[in-house]
Amino acid sequence: MNKHHWVVLPSICIAASVMLGGCITPEPGDGAESMTEAEPGDGAESMTEAEPTGEAAAALLTTYVMAVSDGGLFNGGRASFEPYGDKVVVCDTWADGRGVSLKYNGKELRVSGKGSCVTRSASNGGSYNLEEGKSFRFTICLIGTNFCNTKIWPNVN
Repeated sequence: MNKHHWVVLPSICIAASVMLGGCITPEPGDGAESMTEAEPGDGAESMTEAEPTGEAAAALLTTYVMAVSDGGLFNGGRASFEPYGDKVVVCDTWADGRGVSLKYNGKELRVSGKGSCVTRSASNGGSYNLEEGKSFRFTICLIGTNFCNTKIWPNVN
């Protein structure tokens, strides 16, 4: 009786504080879900092996997050990057009269007004379709101030 075993390792990225950004990827054995292939006649529907698996599957679920602030805990803006599909989102998170700017790969995205967001991805074409396997510098700033945050995130998927 052959059974296939898959381990689902979701990547969880959290902006723990305004000035921190990055990714936390669970390690095997620390609570990740697992599932076993159904066998004929055991009352379960048959399953086929899900692709991709392992590190490739974790890469599909990775989201990098960072924020910028003028010193307050939540006022300012946030930006995120999902390598799968090259999805970039920048949002203004505070009604402070200042917009938020995100620069990356020769582009600048601007947004203003609490709750407003701008999204771009590979489907927008051109330089929004980021080269695979390369790392990119993302800089988020409060417009009209010197408050900025920069991260370098890999585009691996």
